[in-house]
Amino acid sequence: MTEQNTNIEDIISSLEKEASENPKSVIALSRLSLACWKGGRIDDAIRHTQKALEIDSTNASLYVNLGGFYFQKGDLDGAIRENEKALEVNPYVTQAYGNLGFAWMQKGEWGKAIEFLKKAVELNSDFSEGWANLATAYIEKGLYDEAIEAADKSLQKKPDFAIAHNNLAVAHYFKKEYKLAAEHCSRAVELGYQVHPDFVKEIQAKSK
Repeated sequence: MTEQNTNIEDIISSLEKEASENPKSVIALSRLSLACWKGGRIDDAIRHTQKALEIDSTNASLYVNLGGFYFQKGDLDGAIRENEKALEVNPYVTQAYGNLGFAWMQKGEWGKAIEFLKKAVELNSDFSEGWANLATAYIEKGLYDEAIEAADKSLQKKPDFAIAHNNLAVAHYFKKEYKLAAEHCSRAVELGYQVHPDFVKEIQAKSK
């Protein structure tokens, strides 16, 4: 066991004691669930969050957290269900819309993904990740102009966001705007994004 793991286990033990001494404390249970998540104990994180929700079923943040834990387990249906519950409690939670959009992306349901991601960026225009995911969904639907607009807005908020640069490379490529595609592809690679080597070579060849 690494020193880091030992430290997080010590933190979890301390928070378990706190939660046992304050069994009706949503804050204590929430802190414990997040510590369990950081320690890789996802099932425990889910259990403690569910217990917190038994105490306060109107806490949208807890549903968002629970959805995140299910997503980490690979349970997309669970992630979708809990984020939908968050929106039933509070229809203005940007992260819940963003999470739903991303979950539907993983399911290949691009129309649904676009619906939720558009709502997320309407609520928070500074949501760079939401704009980038929206660009990805637009690309999958063949809506390249919309993808470029969304990726540009992502970069306005976070200029060095590699995913957004990659989105622009792909969208400009399909619009046969090869020089722009090459510029953004190079920037994505510089920023550490794993662009497929064959795609890089093709863009470079067509941009000359």
